Amino acid sequence: MRIWKWLVGSVDLRLFHRVHFLVRKSAHVTEYAIHSALCFRAVRGPVQGIWNARWMLLAIAAALAVALADEWHQAFVPSRTSSGWDVLLDLSAALLAQAVIWAALRKRAVSTF
Repeated sequence: MRIWKWLVGSVDLRLFHRVHFLVRKSAHVTEYAIHSALCFRAVRGPVQGIWNARWMLLAIAAALAVALADEWHQAFVPSRTSSGWDVLLDLSAALLAQAVIWAALRKRAVSTF
């Protein structure tokens, strides 16, 4: 909150909490979308330009496992809170990343014919 006051001056507490909430949730989406995309790439290996449902499912499962482990860990940290909603948000971000990958690879495959 000190940084916020230094940057913008006086702060409305409700606005600060809204912005803080949006920043935290945006971080969840960004982190788990990137995690899912990197897991897909790792499972796919050196194969280029094709898509496989097994790779997608493994990437989503890996992201879900990390999300569950992270929230479970947060349950034991006094300064943190654990939330099942965050796991759902993380899973949604992983699914979104896989949908983008699928669409991009499909578009690339269609344009090569």
